[in-house]
Amino acid sequence: MSDVGNTVNENQEENQQPEGLRALVVDDVHLLRIVLKDMLVKFGEVHPKNVFEAGGGSIAVREYKRISPDIVFLDVLMPDKSGLDVVKEIMEYDSNAYIIMYSSAAERQVVHDCLKLGATDYVLKPLDPKRLKFSLYKYENRNDPEVLAMKAEIFLESADSMNDSPQGDPEQLRRVRT
Repeated sequence: MSDVGNTVNENQEENQQPEGLRALVVDDVHLLRIVLKDMLVKFGEVHPKNVFEAGGGSIAVREYKRISPDIVFLDVLMPDKSGLDVVKEIMEYDSNAYIIMYSSAAERQVVHDCLKLGATDYVLKPLDPKRLKFSLYKYENRNDPEVLAMKAEIFLESADSMNDSPQGDPEQLRRVRT
């Protein structure tokens, strides 16, 4: 079922938000938004009331401006507006936005385009909990020079098939980087 254009948490008042990380999950597939939200909550990184959802690219930009999330999880391929267009618009609005792109598209050019437009990380579907947790680790440690060096470009250096990339293991990621 697709909920393009729907915002799940639109009735929440700003003053009712708990403290902590605020996340925006953008995907045209409702089930994937639920799965990602559940992972974030299960990791203990985000309070359930601090995870906002957008069912498409068009509403994602509006929601970003409304809620000012700390982190955005953005699908690349959506029918109404591509994730590439969304990341470009968000970065024009807020050059400090922290955006993690995700997709089943494993093409080098897609990853390169996402990073060039300002995305900070790129995760392949199906979403691996270890890899997602590592993306959150990179966010939490984003001011550490060593962590900054672990940008998603490391996946471009790995084998042509990104499906073989070491997505969940930080030690393997360091070996790929060097």
